[in-house]
Amino acid sequence: MLNNMSQEEEIIPFEKIPSFLVKLRNDIKELKEMVEKQFRLHPPEDEWMDVNGLQAFHPNHPAKKTIYDWVTDGRIPYHKHSHRLRFRRSEIMDWLDEGYHPNEAERREKAITEVNKKRINGR
Repeated sequence: MLNNMSQEEEIIPFEKIPSFLVKLRNDIKELKEMVEKQFRLHPPEDEWMDVNGLQAFHPNHPAKKTIYDWVTDGRIPYHKHSHRLRFRRSEIMDWLDEGYHPNEAERREKAITEVNKKRINGR
């Protein structure tokens, strides 16, 4: 905006500074109200979802039982508040982008299987 202003507009005379500050404060207040309204109409991506919200958001629209299985197996990022499951949209988006990663129990089971294979084949 400053690039479009002429030299006279950029220089504010001392006696006009109080009125300029009042106008500036009002403009900032208006902008703040506009931003708050925009956030109410279009919440940021990091909104909280329940199981139903996750079902609707997930591209495959998994069954609730599938979601609960993911939580039980530690496959999906989740938060628990007052015995209710909650999911952060940003964490779910990251999780979807990363693809599936086995949980600790699955990694341990795979390691045990590999060790047992070596023991059996080694003898």
